[in-house]
Amino acid sequence: MSSYDNKCMKHKVNKRLTVDQAIGLHIRHRREDLGYTREKVADKTGLSINGIDKIEKGKVNPLNSSIIKICNALDMEANEIQQIFTAYTNIDTEPNKK
Repeated sequence: MSSYDNKCMKHKVNKRLTVDQAIGLHIRHRREDLGYTREKVADKTGLSINGIDKIEKGKVNPLNSSIIKICNALDMEANEIQQIFTAYTNIDTEPNKK
């Protein structure tokens, strides 16, 4: 099992991160696990290196089309990103557990 799989098998919500930061961190872990540079991902996706950097740092809310390109370049399933999005958008809607 790769380090990526260990980090990302079950995504735990970190309330200190925004959803964009959590998605970016997930993408960065996958890219690093594959040994890819941001430049290589940019080449494979047609996105700019600066754009990849901003997505990985959670500084932008990427378009769905950009997420799909990145998932394809990193051999990821788009539902991985959807699961993170869902986990982070449901934080405030989950009932308090006592």
